[in-house]
Amino acid sequence: MRILVTGGAGFLGSHLIDRLMEKGHEVICLDNFYTGTKRNILKWLNHPYFELVRHDITEPIRLEADQIYHLACPASPIHYQYNPVKTIKTNVMGTLNMLGLAKRVKARFFLASTSEVYGDPDVHPQTEEYRGNVNCIGIRSCYDEGKRVAETLAFDYHRQNNVDIRVVRIFNSLTGDQKVLYYIGKELYYESFAECYDRINGDISNVSVPCFDENSKTVIKPISAIWKHHVKKKGYQIKTVWGKQIKITEDHSLFTRNNNDRPQAAFGNELKVGDEIGVPNYISFLEQPLQPFYITDKICIQEEIFLESEETISYIEKYGDKIREYLLAKGVNPEQLYSILKSYEAKNKIPLHLWEYLELPLSKKEKICYLSSKAIKNWVGNIEEFLWLLGFYVSQGSFIDNELVFKGGAEKLAKLIEVVERIFECQCEIKIEGSISIRSKILVDLIGEGLNFGNKEKEIPNWVLQLPQKQLISFLQGLNEGNNVVENQPNLNIEFKSGSQAIAEKLVLILAKFGLVANVSEIEQNYQIIVQGLED
Repeated sequence: MRILVTGGAGFLGSHLIDRLMEKGHEVICLDNFYTGTKRNILKWLNHPYFELVRHDITEPIRLEADQIYHLACPASPIHYQYNPVKTIKTNVMGTLNMLGLAKRVKARFFLASTSEVYGDPDVHPQTEEYRGNVNCIGIRSCYDEGKRVAETLAFDYHRQNNVDIRVVRIFNSLTGDQKVLYYIGKELYYESFAECYDRINGDISNVSVPCFDENSKTVIKPISAIWKHHVKKKGYQIKTVWGKQIKITEDHSLFTRNNNDRPQAAFGNELKVGDEIGVPNYISFLEQPLQPFYITDKICIQEEIFLESEETISYIEKYGDKIREYLLAKGVNPEQLYSILKSYEAKNKIPLHLWEYLELPLSKKEKICYLSSKAIKNWVGNIEEFLWLLGFYVSQGSFIDNELVFKGGAEKLAKLIEVVERIFECQCEIKIEGSISIRSKILVDLIGEGLNFGNKEKEIPNWVLQLPQKQLISFLQGLNEGNNVVENQPNLNIEFKSGSQAIAEKLVLILAKFGLVANVSEIEQNYQIIVQGLED
């Protein structure tokens, strides 16, 4: 198919050409290089199916094409405000010329319009039926009104001359280090847009994001495309009191509040310190409850793990020949077989790799350990208490020399000791006043690596954000009690303190799942997250 792309050397146009060329189409790129650059299409210049035409679309041109993608027009305020009359001519005369061409050659016509046709909207999000809140004489009207006229021309050519048209209103883009929430399948990711792009690696078949539906409700929907493009523009870093740091370009808008107490879009270069910024008060997540589990299914270092079982002796008697055959195949000296089997019997322990080779069943009774450490229960069944423990760890826990160490008041530590003994059937040790330790490298590996709470730098893993509210409450209660918050205050607030911005960001997202907007402040490089006005 022969396809004409106007503005083909620009951001959107060049990526569109990449896709069309990869699909084997014959492509004509038409551009005057006012804002586009040859660098964007350099790899196609010598391709036999690619043709570059330097031309200003405000002047007529005669070409043959099966489809026309009309993307030509500067989209950044700094460019379209530089010569507003030229901007209007590009949108009006350029669109008129391309529609005339589409009519003559009977080509399908695609118009790249913009969300700016809504002007300064007072409805969020904007639907196709919304007609906007426009200003036809403002300094940006050259672009907004030009695109509105371009849409009018497209629909009039369709109604009057049966031109086959498509019109798309394109919204804003993200900077590379702006963090985004997205899913691959049912697994949640929260990372920078650049990291997201690299992880997806062009495969969007199973990628979805939170967004608004037609009823202004947040839902999870699949994405249709994702692009990365280098850009040189003035940038702004917006820091909000709810803990979010937003990096935007000068032509990217955020929502402020106007004199009528309604949302109003404002560009980055228009914002001032103290301006109110619209933030989400609710975010929907794909829920994935944490189910009861075996620790051996969560940790990766399994070669040196031993299972302690009451059935050890009977297993050795039943599978003795098979065990000897397995150990010999692993290079064990035949003279050592007897002493090895006796040590298994004496300690009531079998290596995990041998247990799996024999295909022995796991029950809720076995304990696990490394060779020289105390055993803990392998089955974690009380998930609510376990999540409370993880929340307390985020607040007051740390790893020191393969020990799990907690700090806190006597009452909270007493509760912690009871929880640990119930879940893992292991003892805690009092190190000094106000702290206890659990000597278990298994627990350190489970929490740090198996459940992704981090070894060197503590964090809240993404799977926690996907927990249902009931389980999240258990996690937040542990976090809250670790912070030693005074309960039953007259104006009930919940305060979480952390020295990590990453943890503060995750807490804000967790609270948004409950429809709560937190206030984040820095106190001596610590982050304090406050939720106000809670009745229950």
